[in-house]
Amino acid sequence: MKTVADFMNKDTPILFPDQLVSEAILLMKEKGTAAVLIIDKDKPIGIFTERDIVNKIDLNDPSKLNQIKIKDVMTKDTLTASATTT
Repeated sequence: MKTVADFMNKDTPILFPDQLVSEAILLMKEKGTAAVLIIDKDKPIGIFTERDIVNKIDLNDPSKLNQIKIKDVMTKDTLTASATTT
């Protein structure tokens, strides 16, 4: 299981939970990554991944990408409580 720390480095794209899925997709394309770290109050709370796009969003209606917030579809179950590495 990956932890938040596995995704954190100086090049990790970061967004906030209330931002739109369309913003995450653009950032992922721009950075060439399959995941974006989601933070709230300066703490990592989840990861938005390409898997979230495929599994949780109806891609037959692309207009929804501009209506769905990241917090509603981001992956939460792959995270551990600690964001630090040992």
